[in-house]
Amino acid sequence: PAPPEPSRAPSIACIAAGAAALVGAGVLGGLGLTQESALAAQLSNPRPGALDTRQSYVDAARTPALLETASVATLAAGAVLVGLGVVLWPRSGGAASSPAVALVPTGSGVAVVGVLP
Repeated sequence: PAPPEPSRAPSIACIAAGAAALVGAGVLGGLGLTQESALAAQLSNPRPGALDTRQSYVDAARTPALLETASVATLAAGAVLVGLGVVLWPRSGGAASSPAVALVPTGSGVAVVGVLP
């Protein structure tokens, strides 16, 4: 009998987790930008004496910066997960229908090896 088809579960899990991370990155980035614009609106208040202390604004600026940094990191992680899911996706039609390519570690780095149909 023919061997069973390779499972697509790891690929689907990576792609789903990556997509969720990309959505989360968008939410974090949106929150950071919203808080940053609210802080800028407070600082552009033209009324004299309406501003708080400098330290309060320095402290308030840390949260949007942290959210934006977390957004970029989550975006990168999501992109890596989606890419990994695409790479892990099993080929259909068996080895004879498409070229097989792999990275193999060597003593001085990696080598690309493959089989053409």
